[in-house]
Amino acid sequence: METAVIAVATVVAICASLYLFALSQVSFLKKNWPKYRCHPLYMPMAGMVGQDVSANFTKCTMKGFQDYAGFVMDPIMSQFSLFNSVIGDISGAMNDMRGMMSDTRNGFLGIVGTVFGKIENLMSQFQHIIIRMRTLLARVVGIMMSFMYIFYGGMQTGESVVAGPIGKTMSVLCFDENTPIQVSSGLTLAMKDLVIGDILANNNAVTSLYKINGKGVQMYLLDGIKVSGGHKVLYNNKFIPVSRHPHAIRTLESSMLACINTENRSFKIENYHFLDFTEVGDVTGVSEDTIISLKSADVSISEVVPGDILLGNDVVRGVVKHLIDDKIRYNLITEESIISPGNKVELLN
Repeated sequence: METAVIAVATVVAICASLYLFALSQVSFLKKNWPKYRCHPLYMPMAGMVGQDVSANFTKCTMKGFQDYAGFVMDPIMSQFSLFNSVIGDISGAMNDMRGMMSDTRNGFLGIVGTVFGKIENLMSQFQHIIIRMRTLLARVVGIMMSFMYIFYGGMQTGESVVAGPIGKTMSVLCFDENTPIQVSSGLTLAMKDLVIGDILANNNAVTSLYKINGKGVQMYLLDGIKVSGGHKVLYNNKFIPVSRHPHAIRTLESSMLACINTENRSFKIENYHFLDFTEVGDVTGVSEDTIISLKSADVSISEVVPGDILLGNDVVRGVVKHLIDDKIRYNLITEESIISPGNKVELLN
């Protein structure tokens, strides 16, 4: 117990002595604080001279680190400076070499340019002649191409007429509307009286009906069957135009024509086997409630008949009715076009 008391008394005495020593040094530290602020013995006494202990400690620590870092890094930076100097010398040497190569190249190109310039001067007259010949040939080719385009345009015009509505109408593959045809029930009907869905011989269903103005369509009699000359008929196991059949006899035009499409793409009338109308193109159409602007009134397409005049004076040559995806579709064959989806003739819905 006595030992503990003695130890405590000793510590208290030492602390008191230090405190008294510090008090005796306060005025000295205030005057010389910048000099002794980082001295380990005086750093704890920063508060006694009116300084922030934490800020003073941080500042002294950073100062010591900077002094030590400079001592360590200066030799390294010196080596980097030396390395940069070497790299700069090498770069300068390479630039000198590049300049020498550029001068050599420019000199060589100058010599080559001079030589070819002399050659070009010598060949200028010959070049002038070649240019004139090329110009002459270009004009000849231009004239030839003009003729080619003229002939090509004529061919395209002819093909357009033949393949277009007018050509299709003039080479109509149709029959006189009163041509008799037998249905599966055994009855014989006039072709104009057929309806879509009628079944012909061999279970052959009617899928389209055509009613076309017969004006200008050359007709033939084939053993009493009045049919257009362009219609295909089977002869010697080959389909040929009726006009080329040996039994065909040219006859008068019909005022109105009729034809059909069938599921089998062909059908029989009496002893003759004919192709149907679909050989001239794909089947398309618009709905029956599509409004067509006639010159006299606006009517649905199902009410239009051959001979009607459209707004714009285009004349209806034919009315076509198709069965497409179990729906009845219409289109019109006119003097100038076919009214169908996407056609230029305006449809009012």
